[in-house]
Amino acid sequence: RWVDDLLKVLWLFENGEVYTAFRMTEYDNRWLEFYRKQNIVVVNEARGVDKASTMNTFITKPIYSFLYYEPANCEVQYATYREVVLKCAQKFIREISSLNPQLNHTQIISSISNKTQQLL
Repeated sequence: RWVDDLLKVLWLFENGEVYTAFRMTEYDNRWLEFYRKQNIVVVNEARGVDKASTMNTFITKPIYSFLYYEPANCEVQYATYREVVLKCAQKFIREISSLNPQLNHTQIISSISNKTQQLL
């Protein structure tokens, strides 16, 4: 799911969004928040401060109050973020395919493959 979510963030940025966050399903109420400032992507790990923040898994507007974990406001060049996400997605697809080609037909792998192809 991580690869799919990171691709979705990239796709949203490529289509004009400047803010997005997704809830890390492995944790109760922890989020990864991304916002784009020109050629920089700022990344934060945060915890929602109220129960409402557990209602969604993906947002494109800063609608929740977050408490931020340190280090806050980690910056990465947009081109680097894009390159790393796409390379990781391609590697993930290759490795899954080599382990079990039938997994290529699952919903999540199809989603990752489609998003990767759209972004290349």
